[in-house]
This record gives sequence, structure tokens and C-alpha cells, in this order.
Amino acid sequence: MAKNLKPVKKSIYASFVLAADNLVQSTDVVSEWAKGDLSAKKAAERLVKQAEIGDVGHVALVKVLNATFVTPFDRSDIYALSSRLDAVMDHLEAAVGLADATGVKSVDALPEQILGLARILSSCASLTVEAMGALKSLKGLEPYWVAISKLEDEADLVHRSLLASLFNGDHDVLTVLKLKAVADELEAAVNCFESVANMVETVLIKES
Repeated sequence: MAKNLKPVKKSIYASFVLAADNLVQSTDVVSEWAKGDLSAKKAAERLVKQAEIGDVGHVALVKVLNATFVTPFDRSDIYALSSRLDAVMDHLEAAVGLADATGVKSVDALPEQILGLARILSSCASLTVEAMGALKSLKGLEPYWVAISKLEDEADLVHRSLLASLFNGDHDVLTVLKLKAVADELEAAVNCFESVANMVETVLIKES
């Protein structure tokens, strides 16, 4: 296939916005589950579908890159940014999938820290979709990665608080293991959001 000699900025930037919007919808699902408004089974099913949407978008973007000679910014950075957005989705799906598979759905009340992580993830997703919309101009993005960094720090504290409460002797071993596995995946998703923000900062530095 001959490579397109014209920049395909519109489709590439649109792909990032769509991927980030998919994460907004996915973190909403996680929040519904964490609040008890959605069962782990239903949430897991919905996240599988959201993950499929994300995978299709990532593959489509890679195809565009492979067929394009001129890209709006460094080709490897475009791929890395798309991959990091996709990684967030992987951890969200894994967290709720584990909850469903291991029976966390049967726990009457999830620890408040789980909901805290879910809220942080929703904030990260909202900031990220706004940043993807501003990626074309590369203007006003510094507050984005600063805010994401603060949210990641907050997530670390919430995660540590959860571990402390899980290992205080009030829970049986299986419950501890199940909830820790879910919480670890949620924290990993926050870390991936920070990785996305770091990639955006790298792009801005290169293109300045």
C-alpha cells in the first residue's frame, strides 16, 4: 500500500479523543459498580465491550500510521500515546473482571477506599479527554499533567489506606486477597493515566 503523503492530523487527533472518551464511559461504569449501583457481573460485561471498542480504535490508528508518511508529531510518540490509553482500559477491565470472577460482588459493602479510587479514576478520565481535545494546539496542557500527578499521589495514599485496613486482622484471608487484587488494578489504571500525561508532556517538549 502506498503511503499517504498528506498529514492525517484530523483522524489521528480524533482517535485520541475517542479513546479518551471511551475511558470516561468506562470509569463511569467502575464508579457505578463501586457505589453499588451496578453488579460486578454487569459492570464486567460492559467493560468488556468498552475494551473491544478501545482495541478497535487502537488497531485503526496503527493502520493509519502504517499507511501515512507525514504525521502530526513523532510517529513513535503517537503509537506510545495510543498504547498508554489502551493500557488504562486494560486495568479497568481487569479490576472489575477480577471482582466478578473472585466473588467480590458478594461482599456486602466494598471498602470506602475502592470508591475513592473510582472517583479518582473518573477525574483522571475527565482531565484526559479534555487534554486530548487540546492536543492539536498543544496549548494550556501543563495544568493537565500537574493535576494528574496530584491525583496519582492521592491514589497512592488511598491505596495504602486500603491495604492498612485490609491487614488489620478484621478480614479473612480470601477477602483480603480478593480486594487487594482489585485495588491493585485500580491503582495501576491511575498510574497509566499518569503515564499518558507524561507522554503528552514529552510531545509538547519535542514540538515546542
